Amino acid sequence: MSAVALAIFGLLIYPGLLTALLLSLVAGRVLGGPATGGHAVAGLVDAVTGRGPIASALAVLLALLALGRLPWPGLPWQERAALQPWALWGLVEASAAAAVLPAVMSQEVVASRTAVREAQLGLSGRLPIWIALGATLYVHGLAERASRWPADPGLLVAALAVLLALPAAAGWPPFGYAGLGQDRQPAVGVAAWDDQEAALARWARRLLSIFWLALAATVFVPLPPLPWWGELLMRLGLIVALASLARGSRGLFANRTLPAGLRWCWWVALPCALASLVLTR
Repeated sequence: MSAVALAIFGLLIYPGLLTALLLSLVAGRVLGGPATGGHAVAGLVDAVTGRGPIASALAVLLALLALGRLPWPGLPWQERAALQPWALWGLVEASAAAAVLPAVMSQEVVASRTAVREAQLGLSGRLPIWIALGATLYVHGLAERASRWPADPGLLVAALAVLLALPAAAGWPPFGYAGLGQDRQPAVGVAAWDDQEAALARWARRLLSIFWLALAATVFVPLPPLPWWGELLMRLGLIVALASLARGSRGLFANRTLPAGLRWCWWVALPCALASLVLTR
């Protein structure tokens, strides 16, 4: 293949948009509820063609791009994707901001306040994860560190920080208003939204949740040397397993107040992320 054909294949097929979309469908189904639903796809088409609000559609597209930029094993003619953390950070933060923007701007007080709460907890949960990612990349390149076995203490502590912060970053219980796979308040709290717009907003949040699962499985879980297809199957299996565990935790925890959630992120998850920085020096 020519370099241009390889680039197009990588962008659109693997590890690009098509692979990210298929992964989101499978992991979304495992998390519970419809993976996307026809209403969400219809809402995406309407937004892209200018017949609906663009913010949720932008959040979906950015989340899919972020999934495609994770360090998936390369096919025989591809090099392993090297993670560019700043590009990934920009995609995810822009997607998270776009996902809550319509509800934040709403004139409905309940929807706006709920979206602000979601933004506060999400940002507080994402910060330890980004620091843990930086610690993982600090000493070695991602391709080397991700496949390194056995794991060193810095990577283990970084993985612990991600595990602690992930529910807040993804908006899951005990920090979210609803269980996994259910409608979350910002997605249904704006009365002016029709079914398609509400479904698209839920899908945007679901994709961000799947991204965090995929990031944990591709970066923070070391594996022994394997053929590309073996490593791919292992990491996809890890994503499905993590999604199953998250779904199984539904109803096990009482929902936390906003101050309690922020304390968890700042005084439990964040110190673990900072400790991983120290251990990787």
